[in-house]
Amino acid sequence: MLFAYIFGGVLLLVLILWYKFAYAPYQVFKKVGLTSPPTVPFFGNSLDIFKLTDTVAIEKWMKIHGKVFGYYFGARAVVAILDLDMLKEITIKQFDNFTERRKGDSGFMYVLRKKANVATGLVHMDKKNWKRVRPITSPTFSAKKMRMMVPLIEKSCHTLDEVFSDISTKGNSTELFRIFGHFTMEVILATAFGCQVNILKGEGNSLTEAAAGIFSGTAITGLSELLCSQIPFSEKLFELFFSNGSKITQDFATLKSVAMEVIEQRRQQSSEASENKNVDFLQLLMEARADDDTGELGPGSKQLTDDEIIALCTTFLLAGYETTSNLLAFTAYLLAMNPDKQEKLIQEIDKYYQDHKESSLYDAAHSVEYLDWVLHESLRVYPPAPRTFRICENTCTINGVTIPAGCYIVIPIQVLHQSVEHWEQPELFRPERFSPNEKESHHPMCYMPFGAGPRNCIGMRFALMEAKMCLMNLLRKYKFERAPDTQVPLKTRIGVTQSPADGIFLKVLLQ
Repeated sequence: MLFAYIFGGVLLLVLILWYKFAYAPYQVFKKVGLTSPPTVPFFGNSLDIFKLTDTVAIEKWMKIHGKVFGYYFGARAVVAILDLDMLKEITIKQFDNFTERRKGDSGFMYVLRKKANVATGLVHMDKKNWKRVRPITSPTFSAKKMRMMVPLIEKSCHTLDEVFSDISTKGNSTELFRIFGHFTMEVILATAFGCQVNILKGEGNSLTEAAAGIFSGTAITGLSELLCSQIPFSEKLFELFFSNGSKITQDFATLKSVAMEVIEQRRQQSSEASENKNVDFLQLLMEARADDDTGELGPGSKQLTDDEIIALCTTFLLAGYETTSNLLAFTAYLLAMNPDKQEKLIQEIDKYYQDHKESSLYDAAHSVEYLDWVLHESLRVYPPAPRTFRICENTCTINGVTIPAGCYIVIPIQVLHQSVEHWEQPELFRPERFSPNEKESHHPMCYMPFGAGPRNCIGMRFALMEAKMCLMNLLRKYKFERAPDTQVPLKTRIGVTQSPADGIFLKVLLQ
């Protein structure tokens, strides 16, 4: 009899756990009439995502379920939306119900950052803090403020010119993704932390090593989010057993320590003449104030705390480094594979300098219209962030589709960018798509390499400025050419960002 009670109790516990973790989480979409692919208990649809990548999986599911459907990442309910009118509602018109990107900051990278006492940056900041910090930070990315950092970018552009000069004399193919990565790391450290290290010439310090260490750890993000979505206490277990001696924790601590030292040094030097002050994001954030004077932000909240300044600079480093190096490398690849487009761009650059011989690099980069088209087409073909997320705060109905509260919304940017419905022959590299006449014919929501709406990428203009200045400087002297070891078609790796899976090998030749 006792055995029967024990057996019955164990069986009941197993059934309860099965219901809680293997059945109940996967009933969300049935209740609101949304279709979804078949699920695997505990994993949902994440096995397909890891096998195919979420971009390929969404394309596959879209053919079966249409432009709006649900899927499960572990136990997390996600609504995939490819309907452009619905996306406009979510990112712009009903933004206040879809402000947050995540339910707080989660995953093992969050645990490691928390161990180092590095606060959350804008990307993962919750709704309340984002609404306070974004207005304070936005003026830092104004055209006027960004132009103040042009000398820092120019310095790295000239160093990159020297590196390319050495490459061109050898005539061999070169892995350019790594070189552009050194360039953007050099720029980002100078503009974010005021740290001027000649990375392109092989120099390094504790800050560059820490940044590289953090980038090497971003591969754990996807797996950790799966575990955290399915096992509520997995973050606690990770924190307890694995995080204390982690190299990434030490790297985050190094970033914070260096930034704090710079902040303290600059405060001690605050009595010096203003013309001697550093001009970088760290300095601008130290001086930042919100323009909004409604009183909603609370007493004293218009100035950023030191922790917030450090978190913002760290986020700028993490978000701006690889995405911009990807953009430059992919653009070089596309130009090499489309020599007629590259030749047209070079001719446009030469024509501009014939008429404006004394033009600054900044003015030239923003005056050649075709360069702008080239970069936007590159961002369409290879968007740096292949998807972005929002969270539905309150259950709502949009265009007849009910979205339950707490659901994640995935905006599959890469799928939209390569859709034959929105782009004629999307596989072709054709910068003319972004000429004024053609641009107007496209729905604005089918192209969003930097997101859309109020919570788009705050560093968008800086990234484009950096990329334009870099390419403008290079294409005055050099051109990219396909080499025997150039990978065709190019394989990409899609994680937090999209990057070349095996690098990008091209020849760099003098014109």
